[in-house]
Amino acid sequence: MQIVHLNKIIFLFVFFLTASQPAYSQIDKSSENLGDKLFKNNHLLEAEKIYQINLSDKQFNSFEIEKKLAFISKEKNDWLGELFYLSSMQAKQTQLSTSYRLEEIAKKHNLLGYEVGIVERLRWIYFEFFPYILAFLLLPAFYVAYALIIKKIQKEPIPTFQIVYFILYLTFLFSINNLPSLFWQGLTASNKTYMRNFASSSAPVIKTLEKGTRINFIFKNEDWIPCYFEGNIGYIKTKDLLIID
Repeated sequence: MQIVHLNKIIFLFVFFLTASQPAYSQIDKSSENLGDKLFKNNHLLEAEKIYQINLSDKQFNSFEIEKKLAFISKEKNDWLGELFYLSSMQAKQTQLSTSYRLEEIAKKHNLLGYEVGIVERLRWIYFEFFPYILAFLLLPAFYVAYALIIKKIQKEPIPTFQIVYFILYLTFLFSINNLPSLFWQGLTASNKTYMRNFASSSAPVIKTLEKGTRINFIFKNEDWIPCYFEGNIGYIKTKDLLIID
């Protein structure tokens, strides 16, 4: 009798699971397939609208969508749009081919800060080999953790400095694991964007930035963003930047 009830419960659970979640998945897949079909048939403007809607949905692969939107922007001669989507791709996964394309666009429009130098190459190494580097760096952490546990079991004294060093090392690993998420970027959206001395429209202008200039910052708010550019720290209106998420 109990087995019969258990089978009914399992059946109902499986039924509701298959009846609810896949419904959304089918809708999402249908939207994705429609966008890809329009894209392949060169109906780029229609595909662009679908991709832009899908981009805000976390269930989709934003990297692949941005790659297609960058191509569409290039075909439309929308260099700022291409710059934005390529920069967003770089923030998720640095690729040297994308870096060279960004540098090419920047040179054409006399923009600084897109040169492929040591920083871009280090970012590429980080994204390309980080899982292996992290695995290698975790080995000492596992060894020290094992040694500390053995000491604890055997009731041996554990020097304070060993615990402190272990915590500092784990903090270091956590920091490099989350390094890309610590920095934000944005592109100036207008022909003249003002970087001001403090967060006010009446503040002195430190720099006047051309459209497409890439800005680095570590946090944002509703009205003003504190930014760093070419050794200068200032404030730019949030509405004047295309924020790279």
